[in-house]
Amino acid sequence: MKAGTHQVAVRMNDNLVKPGFNFVKEDQVTLKPGQVMVIDFNPDKGGLFFK
Repeated sequence: MKAGTHQVAVRMNDNLVKPGFNFVKEDQVTLKPGQVMVIDFNPDKGGLFFK
């Protein structure tokens, strides 16, 4: 993504039997020039994270 403020939404389903998304993360992020954002997933700590 380019530097600036963005509304980011990530939705994930890790269950083939259950329809819909069981992990959802939505947040506004502001990136500086050259900054890197990582989307991480850890189900034991609540699911999706922006770093």
